[in-house]
Amino acid sequence: MFDKLSLNSESQDNHLLPRNTAPNPFHLHTEERGAEKERRLAMELERKKMEDELARVPKATPYPYTTDYPVVPPRPNPKPSTRPEPFQLESLVRHEEEMQKEMEDRLRKESEEAQMRIFKAQPVLKEDPIPVPEKVRIPLTEVQQIHLHVDHRAVDRKEFDQKVKQKEMMYKRYREESEAAKMIEEEKALKQLRRTMVAGSLVETAGKVGVSSGSGNL
Repeated sequence: MFDKLSLNSESQDNHLLPRNTAPNPFHLHTEERGAEKERRLAMELERKKMEDELARVPKATPYPYTTDYPVVPPRPNPKPSTRPEPFQLESLVRHEEEMQKEMEDRLRKESEEAQMRIFKAQPVLKEDPIPVPEKVRIPLTEVQQIHLHVDHRAVDRKEFDQKVKQKEMMYKRYREESEAAKMIEEEKALKQLRRTMVAGSLVETAGKVGVSSGSGNL
């Protein structure tokens, strides 16, 4: 009662332990087939074992139920000995044929070699059986003088270069002469300009001197 009223008390449902699952037995068809197979195998082994045991027991033919002695059959007459008869094998025939062919080939080769060993000189040919035609002598090629336009062009070019050089020298001389004449004209003009400038300066100085002297006299 006090346990139920305590603070630490819990319901009884929480203290229930889980129960183990009880497996229900069940049958597999594979187990049944395995048991059936083992049973058949055991029966087969047992049957073979019994057959082996029965086979080991000797079985004799029983005597007839009589007091008489058994009738022994008479001994058969001896047979004559076997007489071998000659026979012909095809392989022997083929072997003989091959040997005959090989012998003929060897004799033929020996005869050919003997014929080849016999020396036979070739006859001396007096005339050529295949005459060679004579070669036609072709005359030698005559070399002709070739006139090339290059030679004419070279001569023309040389003349042209000479004329160009002469013209250049003439133009150079004309230019030098014109430059010299121009320099002479410039020098003359410069001299004339200097003269005029000197004359003007002299006139101006003279005028200034005259004015100054006149003013002094006054």
